[in-house]
Order: sequence, then C-alpha cells, then structure tokens
Amino acid sequence: MRNRRLALAAALLLAITSADGAALAVSGADFSSEEVSEAVFDEGENECLDNQDEVQEQVQTPEMDQSSEDSFSDASGMETAAEWQNEEAATADEALVFSDGEDTGITYTLSDDGKLVISGTGSIADDAFAGNTKITSVVISEGVTGIGSRAFTGCTNLTSVTIPEGVTVIDGMTFGNCTSLTSVTIPGTVTSIEVQAFWKCSSLTSITIPASVTSIGSGVFQGCTSLTSVKLSEGLTRIGDQTFGRCNALETIEIPASLTSIGNDAFKNCAKLRSIRCYANSSTWQPRYICDSNTTVYYSYNPNHTHSYKSHVIKMSGCTYSGSEEEICEFCGDYYTKETPALGHDWNRGETTEDASCESDGEKTYTCRRCGDKKKETIPATGHSWVRSWHEDATCTDDGVDEYTCRYCDTEKRTTIKATGHKFSAWAVTQEATVDEEEVQTRTCSACGEQETKITRDRLQPTMKLNQSSIVLKTGQKTKCLKVTGLAKGDFISTWSTDNWSIADVSVSSDGTCNITAGKTTGKTRIHIYLNSGYEKSVTVKVQKTAVKTTKIKGVPKTLKLKKNQKYSLKPVLKPVTSKEKITYKSSSSKVVKVDSKGRITAKKKGTAVIMVKAGKKTVKCKVTVK
Repeated sequence: MRNRRLALAAALLLAITSADGAALAVSGADFSSEEVSEAVFDEGENECLDNQDEVQEQVQTPEMDQSSEDSFSDASGMETAAEWQNEEAATADEALVFSDGEDTGITYTLSDDGKLVISGTGSIADDAFAGNTKITSVVISEGVTGIGSRAFTGCTNLTSVTIPEGVTVIDGMTFGNCTSLTSVTIPGTVTSIEVQAFWKCSSLTSITIPASVTSIGSGVFQGCTSLTSVKLSEGLTRIGDQTFGRCNALETIEIPASLTSIGNDAFKNCAKLRSIRCYANSSTWQPRYICDSNTTVYYSYNPNHTHSYKSHVIKMSGCTYSGSEEEICEFCGDYYTKETPALGHDWNRGETTEDASCESDGEKTYTCRRCGDKKKETIPATGHSWVRSWHEDATCTDDGVDEYTCRYCDTEKRTTIKATGHKFSAWAVTQEATVDEEEVQTRTCSACGEQETKITRDRLQPTMKLNQSSIVLKTGQKTKCLKVTGLAKGDFISTWSTDNWSIADVSVSSDGTCNITAGKTTGKTRIHIYLNSGYEKSVTVKVQKTAVKTTKIKGVPKTLKLKKNQKYSLKPVLKPVTSKEKITYKSSSSKVVKVDSKGRITAKKKGTAVIMVKAGKKTVKCKVTVK
C-alpha cells in the first residue's frame, strides 16, 4: 500500500502545480485517503474557492492505466488487467469469475453483456475496476459492506449501480468520471458519501440521499451536468465544498433543517440554479459563500405554503411581436413563464387618397400612432346600382330575360334567365311486371305537368313448382297430396286434365285444392296442369289394385337428448305420401322413455332407450338419452 500512496502523492503534486510551473509544497509520504476526500476537482483545472485562507487541497485524480496491475486490484495479489483480458479472450462465451486474492471473501463475475456482479462478504478493494470500459452495470450483493476509493472511477460505459443494504460509506472517487451512469440507488445504511464520489457523472439526472446520510463530502456531484433532481433528506448535517459545483441543469434544491455545515461554493457555477430553499433561517447561511449571484436563497422554507407569484417582465411586447413575463413565487422561487401577446398596431382613422367609382377601386392610408408603420387599404369599387327596366319569366324549356340601367352612370346590361328545366318527381312504379306486362315507371314535372315513362323490367318468366313428381294410388283411392306453388305474378292455373280418366281423374275444389281420384282401371296416366301464360307441367299417376305400401319413413331423428320429464313429439312422414299403413311406436324401455300411439315421447328417468317407429314393413329407430 505504501507504493500506491507514494504514486498517488506524486500525482497530487502534479495536479496542484501552479500555472507558472511551480509546485505547491505538499508532503506525499503519508498522504491518506482521508486527506484526499477533502480535495475538489474539475477536469484537471483547479477550482478556486472564495475563501483562499481556508486550505482546500485541489488535486487531479491520476488517470488509471488499464495495462497496469492497479487497473483492477491493489498490489496484494488481485489479477492484473492483462491476466483478466487474456482469460476473457480464452473464455469469450462465459462469464468471468475471480476474487480479490485476499481473505475478504469477495467474488466478482463479469458477463459478456458487461454486467458485473459482486458477492461475498467484506469490502471491494481500492481501484478495483478503475478505467474498465467493459462494465455496463454493477450489482453488489448483500454481505458486501465496503466499496474502496476509486473502485469504479473512469468506467465510462457504466450505466446503473445497485448498492446493497449494509454499505455505510461510499468512498472518495468511487464512481468518479462514470460519464454514462444514469441510475444509482443509495441504501438506507449509508451514512457518508466521501469526496468526489460521483464527480463528473455527466449522465446522472436524479439522486435521492436517504435520511441515513449525515455527510456529503466535497465535490461529490461536481460536474454532473445532467442532474436536474436532488432530494436531500432530513438528517443530513454536512455538505462539503463545491459539492454540486457545475451542475448546469439543476434549477432548484431544498436544504433540510438538520444541515449545520455547508462548504464554500457548494452550488457555484450552476448556470440554471434559480432557487435554494432552506428550512433554516437567514442567520444560518450566507448565499455569497455557497452559490452564484443568479441564485436566490429562500429561508425558513415551508413546503406547505401557498404560492404567491409576482410578475417580472423579461421582454416587452411590441406592435408586431410578443413579449414574455415570469411569475415567481416570493416564498420558494417556483416559477412559470407566460407570453404577453403582441400589442397590435394602433391605427389612426386613415386618409382617403383615391376615391372609388362604379368600376374602379379607391385607396385609403392608415398610420400607427405607436410605431409609425403605415398600411394601405383598398376601397372597393362601389359597383353599379342597377334598376330593372324589363323582365320576362323563364319556363321549364325557354329562357327568360332581365334588362337593367345603372342609376349613376347610365350603363345598361341585359341578363338571360336560364330555363328552369323540368322539376321531375322521383321515378315511381306505375305498372308492375307480370307474365303479361313489363314493369313501367313514371315521373311528373311539378312545374308544367309533363310526364316521362320508362320500362324498367321485362315480363316475368312463367314458373311452377310441384311437390310430387309421381303419385301411387289404389283403385278407388282419393288424394289431395298434389300442391302447386311458385307461380309468377299475374299467372294462374287455367286448366287441369288427365290423359286417361278411367285410370285417374282430376278435379278442383272452389278453394283451388286439387283432388285426384283413382279409377277402377289399373295402369299409368299423366295429370297435366296448364297456366294462363301457357306454361305446363305434368305428374305421373300409377293406379294399382293393392294398397300402397310404405317404402321409406322420414322425419324421425336418429338420436334425442332429453331431460327427465321432458316431452317430445315424433312426426314421421311416410313415402309415398299416399301410403295408408298405420304408424306404430314402441320403446325398448318404458321405464326410461315412454311413447304413446301418437308418437308423443315422455322422458321418465336417467338412461337410454330406443323408440321404434314402424309402418308396414319399414322401421326406423330413434335413440333417446335421458340426462
């Protein structure tokens, strides 16, 4: 460790060398980390404090050489940068795991994506990862209680840090110059943040100091140029010199009442810092020691106060341009900016410089009473004042006419009134299409009564549908099964006839029902149906001596699902329709499903039964499941 101290002392001597090359007398032999914690840095340039009588050692942290041993460890045995890089090249697809070489039990794991996980117990060594640009995030596990000085300084690609409960001190320059760091969470066990711990973390936008922290060292957030939000908790007692120096994005900050010591220039060179809100009274702090003249310090700050805004003119409004004002609260400095609208020109009444005539424009000039600008306004030509001398109305088909004379200049004009054109109503169907007539539409002019007609649809084609293509009857049997439907509009049945009345005859009831009667002679004949339009269809009738037998039973579902006590009626249809065979019903289990002679089913209890429907020699089955 003595070798490191000597090296650091030498670097400190170089950093505080004056402009003319003369070095200040600083002893480096016993320069400790505690002494370094009081130094204030800014990119190698000395920040001169207001009170030069108070000794504030200003030094530049030495740049860390990634090729040296101290780039990753102290001199006590931790791996060198070269060793780490060689091992990383050999295991490109695996995370790197190594220890600090001491009896602290600290283990480090660096993944290919740049995530560094630190676990174990004890403290992270000084300069452990200084200058390592491969690290993008750091997760420190619980059990680690200390972070050495400059442990992560110069890790310019580091973006986030997780510090566990148990860490009590964030040491000097721990995260100094981590220019990509945007997120860091300080646990509630930290009591002190040492000198320049977050120096030049230029991407850090917000920080919350927990109530456990009592001291923030010099230059801790100096050069954090993106920092816009800082929360200092009650319990903080000390802020060092230039702690927030050059925080150019910071606009306001609250100082808790517990603070008893604040260093010189704590908020110096904060270009946007408008207000410092102190819970203490004005006898505690003097603004000239801690901030620039553009910053207002508000004492005895009460966060629950009611804003009282006062206007401050930033830019006066003019005739053609807007101005702006700031409304600033006199108790806390809260502010908002509002635009004051342009005043607009204050024109006089104007002067007519050229009179207007019937056909020529005139001109009028106005002058602004405020700025002297001038504008010209066109006075429109007055136009002719016409008096009608003759009029003839227009009709639907013929033009009308108007004649006029100007009362001022005797100019004459004649205007044609265009024929109005017919005002036809909407087309309306006056004759619907039938099998004999086309569809005709008519429209009528409401002005003159003229009509127009057009054919919009041809005559309808004759159509006819028969529900039977053939009929079987026993001699002497009668049926009304033949139905005729689907006739086109305007068409109707004109004639029924049979080819052989002794086999089958046909007649029509007064209600239009077709009655077919089988004769005593067996054989086949055709029944013809003739429409008024001339369209004709026929059906074959077969007459036999024997009764018509059932060839098929339709209309019976194959399966049914019923609930207990639910009823259902079967409606079988026999083919041919002229079959007179009796339909019978039977259940395979009347205890489950009961069926009567009319096909009415009653579900009795849970189970399955088959209903058999029979007509002649044809049988169909319906499987009924009772839930």
